Amino acid sequence: MTTKSKKTTTAIARQEGGASLLQRVGNRYGLDPNRVYEALLKTAFKEAKSQEQVIALLVVADQYKLNPFTREIYAFPDKGGGVVPIVSIDGWLRIMNDHPQFDGMEFVEAEERIVVGQSKPAPEWMECIIHRKDRAHPTIAREYLEEVYRNTPPWNQTTARMLRHRCIMQAARIAFGFGGIVDPEDAERAAEFDFEGVVLEEEIVAAVIGKAGYKKLLKQAHQCGYTEADVLATAATAGYEGPGDGMPEETAQRISEGMQAQPKEPEPPTADPETGEIEDAPSGAETTTNGAYRTPLMGDE
Repeated sequence: MTTKSKKTTTAIARQEGGASLLQRVGNRYGLDPNRVYEALLKTAFKEAKSQEQVIALLVVADQYKLNPFTREIYAFPDKGGGVVPIVSIDGWLRIMNDHPQFDGMEFVEAEERIVVGQSKPAPEWMECIIHRKDRAHPTIAREYLEEVYRNTPPWNQTTARMLRHRCIMQAARIAFGFGGIVDPEDAERAAEFDFEGVVLEEEIVAAVIGKAGYKKLLKQAHQCGYTEADVLATAATAGYEGPGDGMPEETAQRISEGMQAQPKEPEPPTADPETGEIEDAPSGAETTTNGAYRTPLMGDE
């Protein structure tokens, strides 16, 4: 170990009241305490830029008995230049199962299956029910797929499992009051992570409009004289091709503003060339004030 590393290790030990912190972490995993610091800087805590940040991460890992070497906990840089301790699903399950009052959990899910963005069909919502030995009533946390879905490979390939993970984390936070730790889903607001802590994208993923937002957009399109095909074609020119409810909010906003700025006059009804009578409007059409009609779009009331 280099002189600099020795000084760093000594500084951490001193700030924690002797070598107790590094010794506890090292002894727990059969490692030389003097090598713990260097090993963590090359693995789970490689995002840490100072001794103080390493100390903060080690304190949380030690408090919850989380193993940084199996990525139950790892460091993630925040926007302020610091780091936050991210706990993976394995870490959440560890601290929950180790809690002396934990008395099991169960799941309830919606019968209706939906697709959000590029996800697989999954329950519209899911609940995690956690039982504690010292409480008469269980803790119930419900998460809606439309609200928590992220456009990442894990969410698109294993949608139901990711929704279940999200439920577990939120229910555990409520039931046991775990503080000082962040789950991967919260970290995704700054960068896309999977549950192993692997960076998938360096950009913030745009929020999608969802079913309700797409229904509202189609209703507005109808009022402005445009069809659903017009909406999707315009989205494609803006760089998005996919299901309407997976459209980024920014793209939908641009389409909405464009339709309002340039409403399209509906096609006038055609007259029978022999009788001069106006032909019947298509089934379900809505007649306008000038005698023209529009065919309702999918999603209109």
